[in-house]
Amino acid sequence: MAARIQSLSEQQIDLFQKEGRGTGDGADYVAGRDLRDMSGIGRLRRFACTRCGGRQIVLPSDAELSMFLDEHWDPCTRDLHEHFPLIDVEKTMLLAEILGVRHPKLRDGSPAILMTSLMVSKRKAGSYKWQAIDIVSSREAQHTPSDANRIKSEYWRRLGVDHRIEYSTGLDSHKSKHLWNLFNIAESIANRGLSDSQRLAQQAVLKRLSRRQVIGQLKIHAGSTLLTLCHEAADTNGIARAACVAAMHELIALGIVECSLDIPVLLSQK
Repeated sequence: MAARIQSLSEQQIDLFQKEGRGTGDGADYVAGRDLRDMSGIGRLRRFACTRCGGRQIVLPSDAELSMFLDEHWDPCTRDLHEHFPLIDVEKTMLLAEILGVRHPKLRDGSPAILMTSLMVSKRKAGSYKWQAIDIVSSREAQHTPSDANRIKSEYWRRLGVDHRIEYSTGLDSHKSKHLWNLFNIAESIANRGLSDSQRLAQQAVLKRLSRRQVIGQLKIHAGSTLLTLCHEAADTNGIARAACVAAMHELIALGIVECSLDIPVLLSQK
């Protein structure tokens, strides 16, 4: 008797289970989509993330990168899982039927595995809880949620997991551009540490910042900015101004200095 030919859905499920996609935490997490699945998709972002155990993250768009960076910046975030697969297609098919929507299918008409864009583990009320996020381009913000996102929303609701749809402008916002730069600065420090000259520049900036805080805002010149402070710290300590400017960016990236990220030039703020 001839063996039954597997549907594309069954083949996909077998592959995901064999490769452990959607399982593991930190460095051991296996995303539902890998580089092979995203070849030719457009501009890819590949980078290592210390908070995710140093593993490589692969994102297919600036919209997904922007949301990843925003969630990563939150100090309450412990771990992030991109492209989390909902392998139980029987359940997602049933939910589609209940909701009266179409379930995405593969070329042969069998059900496709749905993916949640990003899972985020966050500290809340003394414990860690997962949140599910699906990312959509802001160009589609006026549209009703897709059938796939409606199915995923119901899937997570029934599991008691918070789910939301985020509309992203990618790296068009000032905040996203700053976060990408700060992320890379923080990762460089995490992997390489700080040189003596970097520590010296950071100490000079912090000392100058502390002195400004003691003097009080009323006595600070109205045009004073973070950049001005960097130049003052450099001139006072005989350090190159560029070194103190870099130090200020490092201190912001490490969360030691807090400031607004919603302006065009980060150090132009008072």
